[in-house]
Amino acid sequence: MTADGSGRTSVPGVRAVGNVVDPRAMVITAAGMGAAAAFALDHDLLDEEVSHAVADHRATVPR
Repeated sequence: MTADGSGRTSVPGVRAVGNVVDPRAMVITAAGMGAAAAFALDHDLLDEEVSHAVADHRATVPR
């Protein structure tokens, strides 16, 4: 399993940060990685929510 800078892994829906991806990370570094992953996850969820809302809107708008 690999992880990018936002904690996204090659396994869908799984994030990995902190000492899981960098055993040498000090507490503050691991916490920062966790915060970055949280921001990225929030962005992903918002993007998904907006995509669903747009699709729902398009489905109800008469053409």
